[in-house]
Formats: sequence, C-alpha cells, structure tokens
Amino acid sequence: MKSDRSSGVILKYGKKVLLCKRADHETYAGKWFIPSGHLEKNETPKECAYREFYEETNIKIEEEISLVGFITKKDDEGKTKGLIYVYLYESDEKLYLI
Repeated sequence: MKSDRSSGVILKYGKKVLLCKRADHETYAGKWFIPSGHLEKNETPKECAYREFYEETNIKIEEEISLVGFITKKDDEGKTKGLIYVYLYESDEKLYLI
C-alpha cells in the first residue's frame, strides 16, 4: 500500500525551476508539479526526496537540500488525503535542458 506521505524537490537555477507533468493516475493528474513521489517503508522524507528526484529526472543531487514547507494532498472532492514534504535545491550550474 502506498504511503499517504510524499516528498518532492524544487530545483531552482537562477530564476527558473524544474517542473514535471504529473501522470494521469497520480495526485494532481496532468498538472505541472515538482518532481515527487511516495515515501517507502522505513524511509525518511529527505531520503525519499533524493530518491524520487533521481527517479523522476535522472539527475542525482549530491548537495544538501532544505525543507521549505508542506503541501496538503487532496482528493477530487477536496478532502485531505496526505502530505507532501517540499525540499529546495538551488543549483549554481544548469543541470537540465530548458
């Protein structure tokens, strides 16, 4: 069973951020969102953020990331169904194509 908790990373480079389009079967389906995913058993939110960011982008973050906030996950009826831990990684070098 998937956790009701997820983690994601905002990758900031200058005035730009990296977003991914959500799959049709995921929370916020079809929307642009930060790379994120569900916590696995015995995984910390920060460990999840590093793992999911790599799985979603194929970019491995070696530096420290900082917790900057939380997003409440809601179902189609607006009821709370979980929590997303949001981390920030500010890069001095371009790690992706824009």
